[in-house]
Amino acid sequence: MKNPYVSPLLLMATLLSSPTQALAAQPLTSEEKQIIHQAVLEKETVDIETEATRRTDDALARVFSTPFYDVTIIQHSDNHTQEESALLTNLDGQMVELKAPTTNEPLPDLHRILNKDFQIKSPQDALLLEEALDILYPIRTTFGNEDLNQKAVLENGNQWLFIRGAFFEDLKGFVFTTDASGNITDASYALRIPANLPIQPIKRP
Repeated sequence: MKNPYVSPLLLMATLLSSPTQALAAQPLTSEEKQIIHQAVLEKETVDIETEATRRTDDALARVFSTPFYDVTIIQHSDNHTQEESALLTNLDGQMVELKAPTTNEPLPDLHRILNKDFQIKSPQDALLLEEALDILYPIRTTFGNEDLNQKAVLENGNQWLFIRGAFFEDLKGFVFTTDASGNITDASYALRIPANLPIQPIKRP
């Protein structure tokens, strides 16, 4: 007997739960609604509906070249309704959500959708990128504020380190490499950022 509830986000390998936070959004065009709804339907075997709005966050618009969408997936089965949410973007014509990194890994897709005019040339630029990362990859506080308390931005030579929490005795976070002009040449995620780097975090306003 088929399980009456199959998680849409499990069936859609590109979808993950999005942060619950104040939305900066606007209505979608009919074409955008159809593309998003069809992307979900192609992976689904149960009766579902989708609701979506386009994000209008200033940080996302300035840092990235692609729009982002808040999508609610509503799944119906006998005597049961389940809702899940995701933050999607358009990557090569397909609606996907960038998977939250969990290990040491390059992030070519994240690098590809960066605005080509966005550079990290100052602490203010770095804090703008951090704001965008907070929307895409919020630091979870379900089990406490330990990771949130480690949040910081460090400049280490030609690398900018965006600390997102602790990993045993070390730190974890995003690493963006820049050239002499401030252009971002690489993006990755690291679990073993030394906690004792002789660098002071960027001061926040």
